[in-house]
Order: sequence, then C-alpha cells, then structure tokens
Amino acid sequence: MRFYNFTIYDKDSELPGGDYWKFLDATLEELQECGIYFFDFMRVWNNLKNEELKMKMRDKLASIIIDKGISYDGLSTCLEIFTSDEIKMSFVNTFNNKISGYLSSEENIRRYNADIMSYIYTLRYVNDYEWELSFIINILDKIKNYNNKSLLIEIIEYKKNNKEMYDKLVIDYYEYLPEEYRVMIRMRNDSSFLYNKALRFKKENLDIGIDPRISIAPEIEANGKYPFDLDLCRQMGFDGEFRVGSDATVPNGNEIVPVRPFHNNPDDVSKFCALCDAMREVGYYYDEVNGNAAGQINLGLDYLDTKEAILAFYEIYGNCEELLYYISSEEGQIFRQSIYCSSRIKPLSEIVGSRLVEEDLSREEVIRLFSNDNSRDSGIKGLSYKKN
Repeated sequence: MRFYNFTIYDKDSELPGGDYWKFLDATLEELQECGIYFFDFMRVWNNLKNEELKMKMRDKLASIIIDKGISYDGLSTCLEIFTSDEIKMSFVNTFNNKISGYLSSEENIRRYNADIMSYIYTLRYVNDYEWELSFIINILDKIKNYNNKSLLIEIIEYKKNNKEMYDKLVIDYYEYLPEEYRVMIRMRNDSSFLYNKALRFKKENLDIGIDPRISIAPEIEANGKYPFDLDLCRQMGFDGEFRVGSDATVPNGNEIVPVRPFHNNPDDVSKFCALCDAMREVGYYYDEVNGNAAGQINLGLDYLDTKEAILAFYEIYGNCEELLYYISSEEGQIFRQSIYCSSRIKPLSEIVGSRLVEEDLSREEVIRLFSNDNSRDSGIKGLSYKKN
C-alpha cells in the first residue's frame, strides 16, 4: 500500500475511498513502510472536516503508539489529541518493549544511550511530576550499580533546571555518584568554592615568568570524563570571567576561555590555577591516545608601546616563521603549514606581508593588522601556532 498527500492536506483524500480512509485499514508494517511522521499526521488531521474520520484516525494512531508502544519520537507534536492516561500508557509500553532491554547491560547502554535519553526527554510531556519522578527512579535503580556512571549522571544532570527533582535525585543517589560529580555538586552549592581555592594559591606567590605588563589570554581545551559542563555560575569572582563552551577538538569536553586579558599578577594567576585545579577535580583530562586536548596562550601587543617596537617584533618573528611551523607540529601530526593552506586561518606573514614596510601606518593601524577578526571574509588574524 502507498499513501499520497500525507505531507499536506488534500480534500480529495478525505472523500470515501481516499488515502485518509485507507489509513484506517493499513497494517502497522504498511504504515512503517510509508514513513508517515507525527508532524505530517497532525498537519492533515487538524484540517479534516469529517468528524467521524477525524476520530477514527485518532483512534488508529492511538492503537499504534499506545497499544503497540511503537514510537515516542515526535510525540510532542500530537499530544493534544490524547488523554493523559493514554500518554502514560504509551510510555509504559515503550519502556516494556524497548527501553528495559536497552538498560539490561552496560554494553547495551553504550549502544542505545541516545535512544534512552530521547525517551527520558519526552517523559516531561506527561506533565505529572510524581509520575515522571517515579519513572526516572525506576530507570536509575536499574543502572545505579553499573561501573560506568555516565548515564546515571546524564539523567540526573538533565533535571538540573528542575531544582526540586534534581535535589531529590542527588540526595537519593549520592552514594552511587563518582567523586568527580560530587565535587561538581559541592561547587554548585558553594559560591565561594573557587574563590577559596584561589586564595590558597595566592598564598604561594606564584610567578609564571612573564612581564606583568604583557596581557595574556590562556585557553584550555580538555576532555570531560562525564557528561556535564564545568558550572561557573554564581562562583564569586569567576562568574563572567571565563566562558565555558564547546570545541570540535574535544567533542566530549569543553573549551574554557577567559573573557578578559590576564596578567602575571597574584590575583589573575591564582584564579587561573584554581580553575585548572577544579577542572582536574571534576574529571577533565588529557587523552593520551587521541592527544586531542590542548592549551594555548594568546599574547597581547599592549606591551609594545610604540610602532617601532611592533615592527621590531614582527621582524624577529618573520625571520623564524617557517621554523615555527616545524617545531609546532608533533611527530605524526599533519604539517601545520598544510593545514593553513586550506584554512581561513592564515600565517601572519601572508596577512601582513610587506604592508608594514611599504605603508606609513600608525601604531593603532599596525595593531589592527595583528588583531583577531573572526569574520568569514577576512579570516582569522594572529599568531596561530599551537603545540598540543
């Protein structure tokens, strides 16, 4: 059987013998072969004029997703046509038919993690706090003793914005959580966690060996052991100081970038040390096998207070640019110059070229030649050398 006009409403298909009436007699296999989505169904259903047909199509869909427990993806698009009890029955049947099997072993969890989480995301559509909580508890009880705690954390972390449920789950399953996540919980509950850490580092009078007048912007890319991001919200002295984002080099981790330039002074250095120490405690790490984590330090030009100083720096740099290409690539890596040839990130000499010599530029104009510019047209300017 083949159905037509199920992507847009067609009045002829509503006539006796039309495609919408055929829908009522189709087998589950035929419907699956047609690939009719909930969104398409609702677009048609909302435009039906025949109330008898409308109710019969609703009952047919109910028998598919409720009685059979066939699918829950996209269920939110058609919730309005089901009762709360019907939706709950759908989730129960889906759990019995699919999800319980996915949770039966750690190997299955790794294989079906995305399907399990998709199911959990849709539980909220029931809009029944106690029912959703009991269902989540049922799932957590099945996985709490597994060695791999990633799914346990991912489910609890998903409810972070529901403080009542999140707090209960944290308390009830605290003994099953790894130490890294417990540290993250303590950090969220203590706005002075990082501040106190920084104070301890400050007592050590650390000096990183850079002239304090030079501005620096250290960035960190690190893998995360568990599925949660470093949470700096409400951390005294840190909220707004760093941006926690994603980076393609660490798909299971984060890139931590300072919002403002840092300097080699007790306050800035102790903050950065506290941040690194906290990252280690909550499970960020360098992958020795893939070698995909990295760090880079961006140096500002404000230390070079004259145009002549910048020109001298550029001359020194230009004389060893090719050498830097060699020493910034580890053995086995793609030669960095080959990467830049096909990238919008260009070497400084190619961007600046001889303009510094040929043009009468002011210090401010010279600095703009070195400034970062993330627009697609002009590319990214700067010293783009990074050793992993």
